[in-house]
Amino acid sequence: MINLRHFCYLNLLKISYGFQSSSLSQLPPPAYSLSRRPPEINSESMNENEFSAFADNLPSYNQLSQNIDNLPPNYYNISIVPEGAILNYSDVLPVAKLSEAEIERNKNGIISLDPLLNNNPDELWRYFMTYLTEKPNVVVVVHGYHTESYIAYEQYRDANGNFSTRPVHRSKQVDDFNFTVDITPYINAKWSRVVVRANGTDNEDSITLRDCLEQYTRSTKKIKQLTLEKQIDGWRLQDVKDNIKVLLRQTGYRHHITVTFPLTNYKIVARGSNKISKFANNTCARLTCALTCLWIVFLPVYLCMRSRVLLLSFNQVRSTIYGCNPNAECGCSQFNATLTRIIGGESVKLSTWGFAVSIRVGGSHFCGGTILSDKLIITAAHCVAAFPSISRVSIAAGSNYLTIPNQVRSISTATMHEEYDPSQFLNDIAILKLSSSLDLTDSEVSKICLPNISSSYLSLNEYPPPDLDVVAIGWGVLFYHSVNMSNTLQQVALRTISKSNYYCNGTLYNPKYQFCAGNLTGGKDTCQGDSGGPLLLFTNNQWQLVGITSYGVGCGNVDRPGIYTRVAYYLDWIKLNGCQSSIDISAKKYFYCLVLFIMLFIRLPMTS
Repeated sequence: MINLRHFCYLNLLKISYGFQSSSLSQLPPPAYSLSRRPPEINSESMNENEFSAFADNLPSYNQLSQNIDNLPPNYYNISIVPEGAILNYSDVLPVAKLSEAEIERNKNGIISLDPLLNNNPDELWRYFMTYLTEKPNVVVVVHGYHTESYIAYEQYRDANGNFSTRPVHRSKQVDDFNFTVDITPYINAKWSRVVVRANGTDNEDSITLRDCLEQYTRSTKKIKQLTLEKQIDGWRLQDVKDNIKVLLRQTGYRHHITVTFPLTNYKIVARGSNKISKFANNTCARLTCALTCLWIVFLPVYLCMRSRVLLLSFNQVRSTIYGCNPNAECGCSQFNATLTRIIGGESVKLSTWGFAVSIRVGGSHFCGGTILSDKLIITAAHCVAAFPSISRVSIAAGSNYLTIPNQVRSISTATMHEEYDPSQFLNDIAILKLSSSLDLTDSEVSKICLPNISSSYLSLNEYPPPDLDVVAIGWGVLFYHSVNMSNTLQQVALRTISKSNYYCNGTLYNPKYQFCAGNLTGGKDTCQGDSGGPLLLFTNNQWQLVGITSYGVGCGNVDRPGIYTRVAYYLDWIKLNGCQSSIDISAKKYFYCLVLFIMLFIRLPMTS
């Protein structure tokens, strides 16, 4: 492969001196050619010996200043050029003696803090004239790159509640080359133009360089500075960029190319030599001073914000107590639920969530569920789909601890929604029928309330509505990569999220059957082992089952809310399967069923 750096060097040399390679001659000429440089940068440089011989025959600044008004009008013309004007190289006359001032070089130019320059205009003149014609290194940075696509893998929870990976398309920028070309030798680089800029003088309205020199040396200011700034003027930098790109295209390279000039000016600076001036112009000192000033300014703000944070921290540990209706038939437990406004979840107090159950396979926690009646448990369909055998499945109710079950019951039947779609977790709902009834007179066990929402309301509105506080409970893992279930029942306060939210809409498959809840800033979520468990809404002094934990991308990730089955949509399905599964019916409903049966029994003989 051709060496691009070497290729650019050779061809820039040819272009700068007007030569054309055979390959270049076959290309259409660019808008501007580097061989057509402005006339002012074509003059030849004066070498050091010629400069010294010429300078020896010139008078010094001291000799000239003794009778400065009698100077020929065109001899000392740099001193009468208005400030800000552009000087050609031919206007800058050498002096008899080179400056002996100590200097410091950096990439931007030359700086001197030599005391010789403080109040000696002759030495100050020599200093500027010595370095005024010195050319800096003009470099160009050439960068070539292309974009590559690749496949990354992200983790998600599959239908069985296990973590799996799936491919995601990504793209990245790949550098092909990045090098610097010194074009100073190739562009006949006489630093031909100088922009006179005088800073730090007593009189800011000075109009000549001579006035600037005189006023600088007479100034008694502790901090003073005089600067001549040499700028690239008359050079068509865009032409350089275009020609470099043309050269690189000849190699067959067809990707992105950027060409930049890091340095387009060069400064010659004289500064005061006193300690204050040195301190003021020291980078470390300036940084220290700036940080000190910032600290002084922002210290009151910091103290104010710290007080606010402490106040917020105090508020965060305050608890919210949900006072339940003690006479309610459902949705309440022995003790009121207490939630602390903290990051992440927290352990549940005893006898708080009597309607939560642990669904077990072979005695080990597998999924969560919620008590609908003494013989029915509602859970997620993807939990039931993963049952190895119904005979190995049981539920444990009435205890916060997996290792200390209270009431344990086996399962007789498990009914999944007939249209359950495991690929998209649609209709992710199921009902378990217990082999024997739970003892609901036990103060540790209770049943949940279902939403009382009509289908017409659901056709126009979301339920639960967005931006409501809800609570998720379960025995799932506490950390994303953990494999150990929590022995203690956990609770976490979440917030429902609108289906129109960008991050919610990009995570769920169908808002008709599913909804989002969580914290978009991360840190609060359900996780593996919480599947099938309840998402609860406190309304009318009762807890209501509004969601069933279904799936999510990771656990507690930023902008990745959890997805829950929308229970309100399945009320008819629950009632239908509840009758078939012997859901307990209230006396009023039982009476209606009995009346309907009698009417049918009486009408049958009449129609025969």
